[in-house]
Amino acid sequence: MEVGDAIEGMISPVVSEGAVFKQALKQGMVTMQQDGILKVMSGVTTFDEVENLTGPLRW
Repeated sequence: MEVGDAIEGMISPVVSEGAVFKQALKQGMVTMQQDGILKVMSGVTTFDEVENLTGPLRW
């Protein structure tokens, strides 16, 4: 995740982690689980391995 001006301005004790996460998604951040699924689709890993590392798959 790249920390741009929008994210940097949000970092404070009064802004929730969820709010920062939502902003990061709006800016195009890909979660580890999403990246793992992309790697499954390209044959690099398996769904089981992605779940072992990131938890149950969320569709």
